[in-house]
Amino acid sequence: MDQRHGKQNKSRRSRRIPAAAVTLVLAAGALLFVKRSVDLYRERQVIEAQIAANEGNAIQSIITGTVPESQPVSTPFSGSVDWIEEDWRPEVREDVEKDGQNYELNPNIRTVLILGIDKKGPFESQYIASNGGQSDAIFLLVQDVTTEEIRILMIPRDTMTQIRLYDLAGNYVGQGVRHLTLAFAYGTSPAKSCENSANAVSQLLGGIIIDDYLAVTSSALSTLNDMAGGVTVTINEPGLEERDPALQEGATVTLEGDQAEIYLRFRDVNQDNTAISRMDRHKTYMTAWMKQARAAAAADDSFGTKLMDSIEDVMVTSMAKDQYLKLGMSILQSESGLDGADILMLPGEAVTGTYYDEYHPDQEAIDDLILELFYRPAE
Repeated sequence: MDQRHGKQNKSRRSRRIPAAAVTLVLAAGALLFVKRSVDLYRERQVIEAQIAANEGNAIQSIITGTVPESQPVSTPFSGSVDWIEEDWRPEVREDVEKDGQNYELNPNIRTVLILGIDKKGPFESQYIASNGGQSDAIFLLVQDVTTEEIRILMIPRDTMTQIRLYDLAGNYVGQGVRHLTLAFAYGTSPAKSCENSANAVSQLLGGIIIDDYLAVTSSALSTLNDMAGGVTVTINEPGLEERDPALQEGATVTLEGDQAEIYLRFRDVNQDNTAISRMDRHKTYMTAWMKQARAAAAADDSFGTKLMDSIEDVMVTSMAKDQYLKLGMSILQSESGLDGADILMLPGEAVTGTYYDEYHPDQEAIDDLILELFYRPAE
């Protein structure tokens, strides 16, 4: 009897061992299946976001009979996606040597990313990736807080650089080289979109930290223009008269209301790289607006506060009100004047891409610019 029970127990144990192994294999297979399913889901969400953006722009073109300003959120399958940690950025070099001169990172530099978004009205609190708009204008304000010197770096919206990518649900899926303007589009809230843009600009500039951001929708343009008393410009190119007969080539016009947005945002979409060429208009306008705003601030001590209050409902920023008001006063009172010499352009080359215009950064020239803006000679 004991021998029989011993044989039965041994037989049971021998059957249990393969059963446990099968269970482990099945569990591992299930985990792999779940992981792959999640990966496929995220890939599908990215593609759906791209297709939705393409279809939305196509419908808008059909309805309005025009090509919209925005590009779709990338072209399906147009670029690779690499897995890079979401919060990764290059490590900033504390010391640099060039042509026998040693430089150190200037600790007195403050940076603020300023974005103009191609949507009207106030920002929505939450949105699906691709629905939040794109950064039509990208400026990096660089301030030396000890000397109060301020310079502005203009960065073309079509700059091809590494940006963070998200699916429709807001899940991070990796990074890829895309148009810089799309960094804002991949966000799912104003703060997330701005942070995504700031991260992309930081990577583009070798890891330089972006301290704060301030973004406005296109609704702010006419308000800022009129608060300064209107801005006088000379129209130096054809085409704007199609949007407003007063904006004839050769005419000198004091822009009022919506004319400011037309002047700043118009481009001939049938011509290559007009988003780059219109940046000359941006520079001309900023210089003229600054002159007008300074005159207004000299006549009214409360002008800066009134100016920022007038766009508060179409603005989002990481700064507290006292911080951005102080920054505004610094700009209005800056001795540098923010004339042509203080407004710089990111070095690069405008090219015609397969689907869209592209701006290819000149990394060697950018390195020299980084040295100029963010470093000082070492003692």
